[in-house]
Amino acid sequence: MLKSIQFLRAIAAYGVVLFHTSRFLRGNQATVDVPDIVVGAAGVDLFFVISGFVMVYVAKPHDTPGQFMLRRFIRIAPLYWLATLAVIATVWIIPWFFQDADLSWPSVLKSLAFIPAYNSVGFVEPVLFLGWTLNFEMVFYAIFACSLLLPVSYRLIGIIAGITALWASATLIGTGAAAEFFSNAIIFEFVFGCLIATVVVNDAVRNYLSRPLGAALAMTGVAGFVLIPIAPDFIQEAHRLFKYGVPAALIVSGLVIIEMTSKEPLSLPLQSLGNSSYSAYLLHAFIVPIFGNICFRLFPASWASVALVVIGVFALTMIAATISYRLIELRLSKALRAALAPTQQRKEQPG
Repeated sequence: MLKSIQFLRAIAAYGVVLFHTSRFLRGNQATVDVPDIVVGAAGVDLFFVISGFVMVYVAKPHDTPGQFMLRRFIRIAPLYWLATLAVIATVWIIPWFFQDADLSWPSVLKSLAFIPAYNSVGFVEPVLFLGWTLNFEMVFYAIFACSLLLPVSYRLIGIIAGITALWASATLIGTGAAAEFFSNAIIFEFVFGCLIATVVVNDAVRNYLSRPLGAALAMTGVAGFVLIPIAPDFIQEAHRLFKYGVPAALIVSGLVIIEMTSKEPLSLPLQSLGNSSYSAYLLHAFIVPIFGNICFRLFPASWASVALVVIGVFALTMIAATISYRLIELRLSKALRAALAPTQQRKEQPG
């Protein structure tokens, strides 16, 4: 995988960590005026653009829908299921911990199946609240898998048509939790990533790519994020597809172009954390409230204790994510591939 993508995965994951940490601090420590780092939530948008890019970039010409979905299922589902079960166990032990978690059997089963559903307080949210992004990921994977049935030159059109049809039907004629969920235009951020990958791998286009162009695109994207807090109201109130999705797409395209046009290997900080970014994304939902509450029970609210929470959350998330990636993600994925691959091969044999 491109080093720039690994770097951006780390930025995306820890941007979300920063966002949720700031929200925790604002909600629990009113005596300290902690800023609301809303732009950290754009890590999700960056993830979606990256996901669209990666699926097109690594797709093999002869991939079948079954092979593709099996790989994505093995990559996404096991750790998410474990994290969901951890939420259930935590709530049983500490009932107030995940207050909005709906532990009814229908809610749990729909969460594990990546099906959007209303929880007990009326939000379309799974048991582990972060799982809403994975519901979008899985439906994108399903649409991408269907596009593999088309000739390579028509796959992008198929992806765009599938996502547009889902969004339009949910917006115009759908009812219920799934319709409310998939009427969110954020789903088009996957298209941004698909478009970027389609362009940069095109041999005719590559001749026009350059480091200055990549740098200009990346800096424009960064500026978009930096200037959001001071932008006019109509920009701040715009849908996140435009407010966060467009800058994210500019950053992804810019860094990818820089790497692809560099004569020497690209060196970026934090790229080693990209491998464990999925674990970091899921596990920080537990680390933020646990470590934060411990700190504020031991120390009075002050800027020193706020700094301790932020530093501690980031350090613990990095450590826990690295351990989770090496001991759970890699080993579990390897075991599942070994167990399921022969079955998948038998299913796909003709006759």
